[in-house]
Amino acid sequence: MCENLDRWQQSFKSYCSDDLNFELWICNPFLADVDAVCDDDLAKDDLIKLRTMQMLRSDFNSKKVAEFWCSLTQAYPRLVKRAMVALIPFATSYLCQSGFLALLAIKTKQRKRLDVEDDMRVALSKTIPQFHVLVEKKQQQPLH
Repeated sequence: MCENLDRWQQSFKSYCSDDLNFELWICNPFLADVDAVCDDDLAKDDLIKLRTMQMLRSDFNSKKVAEFWCSLTQAYPRLVKRAMVALIPFATSYLCQSGFLALLAIKTKQRKRLDVEDDMRVALSKTIPQFHVLVEKKQQQPLH
C-alpha cells in the first residue's frame, strides 16, 4: 500500500511540481509579462517572437486556448509542450467530474439499488442514440 501511495505522490508531483507551475503566458501570451519568464529559459525567445505576430494575436482571439496552442505545434514546439503539460490535467479532471455529476443525477435515494453501469455508459457517451431505429427493429407483440 505504501508503494502504491508513493507512486501516486510521484504522479501528482509531475502535474504540480514547482518548475511546471501554471504560467500566466499560457492563458494569454499577448498580455502576460515576458520579464516574469526566466532569462535562461529557451522558451522566452519563442514567446517574444510569438508576441510580435499580429496574425497570431487575431488567431488567439478567435480560438479556445487549447486549440490555439495545438495550432502552433510546428512553429513553437517548446511553448506548445509546456502549455500542454499545464493544460492537460484540467481536461482529465473535467471528464472525471462530469462522470460523478452524471452518477449523482442517475442514482438518487429512490433509485439506490439501481445498477448504473449501462445508464452511465449512455450518459457519458458522445454518441446520440437513434431511438427511432431501435423502435423500428423491435417486433411488436401480436394480438391474441
